[in-house]
Amino acid sequence: MITLNQIRMVVIQVIILVCVFISRTEGNLQSWSVPQKKASPPVLSFSPQSFDTVVPFNPGGDEDPLCSKLLSGERFDQETQRGQVTIDILTCILKELKRKNDHVPTISDGGGESSERESWLPRNYDKLQVPLEFPENLTNPVHVDFFLNIGEVMDFNEIDHFIGFDVEIIAGWKDGKIGQNSGPNNNDEDHADQDIYLSGDALDKIWRPDFFFEQIASVSHPNVGVEPKTIVLNPTTGYVKFKTRMLLNLYCDFDFFYYPADSQECHFTLRSYSYNTKLVNISWFDVGIYLHRTYDYNFEYGVVSASRTDVPERIGRWKKLDEKHATLEFVVKSRRRLSYHLVQTYIPSVILAVVTWLCFLVPREQSEVRVGVAMTTLLTITAMFSSVRSSAPAVSYMKAIDAWMLGCIFFIFVTLGGFLAIAWIQKKERIRYHQKMMTAPTFHSIVGGYDSKDIQEIPHATHLHLPPSSEFCPVHSQFNKPPPRDTSLTGNNLGVDPASDDEGGSSSLHNFGATTTTEETFCCGGGGGVNLDAKLDSILVTVIPSSFIVFVVTYWIWLLVASQYNLWTLSADHNA
Repeated sequence: MITLNQIRMVVIQVIILVCVFISRTEGNLQSWSVPQKKASPPVLSFSPQSFDTVVPFNPGGDEDPLCSKLLSGERFDQETQRGQVTIDILTCILKELKRKNDHVPTISDGGGESSERESWLPRNYDKLQVPLEFPENLTNPVHVDFFLNIGEVMDFNEIDHFIGFDVEIIAGWKDGKIGQNSGPNNNDEDHADQDIYLSGDALDKIWRPDFFFEQIASVSHPNVGVEPKTIVLNPTTGYVKFKTRMLLNLYCDFDFFYYPADSQECHFTLRSYSYNTKLVNISWFDVGIYLHRTYDYNFEYGVVSASRTDVPERIGRWKKLDEKHATLEFVVKSRRRLSYHLVQTYIPSVILAVVTWLCFLVPREQSEVRVGVAMTTLLTITAMFSSVRSSAPAVSYMKAIDAWMLGCIFFIFVTLGGFLAIAWIQKKERIRYHQKMMTAPTFHSIVGGYDSKDIQEIPHATHLHLPPSSEFCPVHSQFNKPPPRDTSLTGNNLGVDPASDDEGGSSSLHNFGATTTTEETFCCGGGGGVNLDAKLDSILVTVIPSSFIVFVVTYWIWLLVASQYNLWTLSADHNA
């Protein structure tokens, strides 16, 4: 049965054979071999050191004198001839290969393939150091050019106040440590056929600028198994081009005062986090930023400008003027489309207000119909207002659409209040007319010897079928003419039997319709009264619609002018 120690010995023997083969092929070590015994498998002896101990290497450094002495001494020859190799000898072999080839072949990275892939990296290359072409001269920093290729605006989040972009970021710079022939007269295009495309783990082996967006909310990389980022490197010129695609959410301080005719202007900045302008200087490449899709169903978008500035480093309220960071700024503007709110809010609210005013066509004596329609309209527009507020951005200040809805509610409420005032005036006039008729001398001459108790017992005596003031009073008449005398108003009409009364009473009741002058006097307030309900109705039917028209015109002029909604000019350099 195979034990664990035997498996370890076989693995170590295979590693030694691979190392010997590589050293012989490339001529990096002296000629040596590990002979195998045919009779029995080799027996490896281990030093007291643990097999799992991690041995620190010295890649690309000077030759280790202990390992050099061990590999060239008699101990190495004796132990390799016996087939017994200690862990010290194996460690020195790997160190020597690392020093000569600047790479340790492993199973995980593919051995020689990885070495060939990284052959463009010079010795002692440190990805943590800024690759200055002349490190002793800080007046010549690494110049990094940026270009933002925005596909479209993915999200306009009014609740969390951020805009989501589908953006491809392209950055290019010259690595002074990689370029073998870098210089002012070296043209990158002449060596384009030498470009090397790097991805995966190779991206982390060279220096990259640590750029970031100051307004960043979140970032994610869309990928299908592989993260979309790559580096195009020219080992001759040292020019590096980094490309990545991401879904970028950036904060913006939205202002919804003119909602739904609001236009948002968002300022975003891109800069290096660690390096000041003495080490890294960034700028826009060409126009700097380009937006491919400038609209969707609800908004219109556009890039207004792209600029560069140097910003001093801040520590609290103090500024370090001697350390500045190059900052790239770009402005994105958005404008909401009004079509949705015109159809869903503005036009329906105007229709509801007009429906309320159609009640003026109903005779004012039918006050119950007027009040019912106005009340229903008021409740409907209030429910619409609640729905609009639930879908609008939640802010602590009043928006333009709030002013519109409150204005519509106000005009409908005033109309309802006018209808109620007209109904109240009509009721008061009828009560006043009834009281005057009850106390008039003509009325007593009509009812004769009847007392007040007997009058209350007469059916309909308290109302006497009194017509409305507009039909009864000559002043209030529609045609400004006295109505014809009703000679058919008899005791039977009042519910009184003439046979049961005396002759005087009966004749007085028969002559009730002949007392026109006195009736007109009491009805019209002495001949000089004014019909308040008719006058109020004529005022309302003129003032309310006219005021609403003035309100609508003023509102839209203010909204479009103050919000600068129509001032929408975009540069063709930055927008499709």
